[in-house]
Amino acid sequence: LADKYGNAKIIRVSAVFIPFVPVLWMLSGNVIYLIVITAFGAYIWSGFSLAMVNFVFDSVPAELRIRYSGYLNFTNGVFTLVGALAGGWLGTHIPYKISGSRLMTVFLISAAARFAVNLFMIESFKEVRKVEKIKDGEMFFRVTGIRPLLNFAEDIYKNTF
Repeated sequence: LADKYGNAKIIRVSAVFIPFVPVLWMLSGNVIYLIVITAFGAYIWSGFSLAMVNFVFDSVPAELRIRYSGYLNFTNGVFTLVGALAGGWLGTHIPYKISGSRLMTVFLISAAARFAVNLFMIESFKEVRKVEKIKDGEMFFRVTGIRPLLNFAEDIYKNTF
């Protein structure tokens, strides 16, 4: 899909779902539920990360790719570290508790911060190569695998009625 519709589109569609992961963690303590949400988060982050690396490959001249890949990985690592340290510190120092837990408050702050980054950054990715156009909603259906199910249901409906 990234080859056909562009890495910027994959980045935008994936990024929309990233803030929801910590919110979903807040909804239940059931282990099976948390495993499913963690798998969902891994799916979203893998799409985002793969498209981000491919975006660097598409947008940077070949002689600078190693340097810019290093910048991407360094920046990603620094912000992962800062986020983990901030979350750990907040988890022991924040006075406000949601449902009696500071950790829930940290999850909500994480979701808000991720949403804020999306708000300011999501449109900053413009495709650098010629690709087919697709609406974000249609891309969502294709990425999640819902499109084949919808097509199958449509075929059944047409053949039945």
